[in-house]
Amino acid sequence: MIKTWSATTLAGLLLTAPALLHGQQTVTESTADDRSALSITVYQRDLALVREQRQLALDSDGTRVRFTGMPGTLDPASLHVRSEAPLRASGLDWTRGNLDTERLLADHRGRTLSLIHDETGRQISGRLLHHDDRQVLLETDRGAETVPLNDHWRIRFSDLPTHRHPLPALTLDLTPEQAGEQPVDLAYLTGGLSWSARHTATLDEAGEQLRLESLAAIDNNSGTNWVDARLQLLAGDTHGEERPVQPMALRSQLAEAETVEREALAGYHLYTLPDPVTLRDGETRLATLSESRSVPVEQQWVSRGQAQQRLSDPRPQGVSHRLVFDNGARGEGSPMPAGPMQVYGPDAEGELHYLGEQRLDATPAGQTVRLDIGRSFDITAERTPVEWRRLDDRGGFEAEWRIQVDNATDETVAVLLEEQLDGDWEILDESSEHERVSARLARWSLEVPAEDSAELRYRVEVRR
Repeated sequence: MIKTWSATTLAGLLLTAPALLHGQQTVTESTADDRSALSITVYQRDLALVREQRQLALDSDGTRVRFTGMPGTLDPASLHVRSEAPLRASGLDWTRGNLDTERLLADHRGRTLSLIHDETGRQISGRLLHHDDRQVLLETDRGAETVPLNDHWRIRFSDLPTHRHPLPALTLDLTPEQAGEQPVDLAYLTGGLSWSARHTATLDEAGEQLRLESLAAIDNNSGTNWVDARLQLLAGDTHGEERPVQPMALRSQLAEAETVEREALAGYHLYTLPDPVTLRDGETRLATLSESRSVPVEQQWVSRGQAQQRLSDPRPQGVSHRLVFDNGARGEGSPMPAGPMQVYGPDAEGELHYLGEQRLDATPAGQTVRLDIGRSFDITAERTPVEWRRLDDRGGFEAEWRIQVDNATDETVAVLLEEQLDGDWEILDESSEHERVSARLARWSLEVPAEDSAELRYRVEVRR
């Protein structure tokens, strides 16, 4: 059955005259307990789209409803109000929760205020003339009198202003076509919610397979609790300060599924968690993004240097431990949202140890992943300048380098030597053949025997 939605946007709320004058209305409060459905899409940049449905008893002459249980980070400019039956919404009021001592003192300026001393019971009453963070100035029967604001004095306010609320609250005038209890849907953007991906990769004992797992860490700093929410996570970078477009349809039922569902959405990936989730304020919840899977992995030893640097003496050059794997076949693998990947590996008795980590960019299925997880202890390199000659005033040069690699392990290893070359470059002479990886990178593969060393010598010309 196709539903017809009656929708009111912010412009409608501001331009439509209130159904009733505020002073003649009784305010009905709707708390978070009135929610019959709650759905939240969380983005990776302190932003969430909240869609909630509340059951409200509305009068045909109009009901002024104060919605509480809202986050103080709500963006009122993003509010949409929808219902299945015709409904007019107007008179938008929004407060983030502005009831505190400073504001109450400001509201009481020119009015009577009482201060009571806790130890002596002495009471001073008078008209509030001025206040700051240290004292108040009162006009009493004996003249103007200052009273310090400290732990010994309590302030007694005669009443509370009606426009101040202790909690965030959204107030609307709602006028239905038919009176009675009915569902009303609210949709709005809020800050204070975000999520990030966390990946783990575990080597098998042979070092030939890598088990991949991905989690989502969901942070709630919105100032409110979200109970039994249908949760969706959008992976991707929504650029700029513009807010994402709100979907026109609101879901009134919580989805039921056994596993996390992933779907493509306008160039992003949308993950739907299988079960309702409760997010408490200040908490971080973890959720599985994809099932554990194993992929073949190649272990490499890589040392990268810069040919344009000018040295006079030999210098150590680090050798990194790199893991290389394909993230499944294109269309069959599991995309990995941006986030850190921690790598673990077993010792001789199968106990896992932390080997290092690297932050991944958003990685689609079918893409090759290279993880540089740490520096080798037993495989080292040293870079020695042989000759350096400037070719022109634009920074061109000719250089000859010798790179020696020492292997203290009991196995022969292949070490990849990568040289960064910025400019139009040509290898003039070399002890082994290079690979032109890119316009700025040359690579040599150097086989180093067990408990021995090997070296690469090459001469390069760089023009700029």
